[in-house]
Amino acid sequence: MKKSINIWMDETLLTDLDAYAQELAHSRTYIIEKAVISYFDTLDEMISDKRIDELKAGKSEVYSLEELKRSMMKTITAKEFDEKFDNGKDVSEYLDFSKAKKLKNIQKK
Repeated sequence: MKKSINIWMDETLLTDLDAYAQELAHSRTYIIEKAVISYFDTLDEMISDKRIDELKAGKSEVYSLEELKRSMMKTITAKEFDEKFDNGKDVSEYLDFSKAKKLKNIQKK
């Protein structure tokens, strides 16, 4: 869905816009939309450069996906965990499976 906006534009810029629109047989709106979309690529690069500069300056940090998952993992006390486990509740949301190891040669009873 499109929405209408009003903008103030330098008269010379508007004259150029009309010339492009006429030459390409497109509306002002079409030309402006394409220009904004194209400029978003430039803005993305500017934001990327800013974030890289912040990283280099120590103003921000990078976290691995595993670190992010661990930080979002729910925590409970050992007593609460035991109660849930003993009552047959799902406790998987409290476990860090990235550190789990498969045991070999376990005797079945």
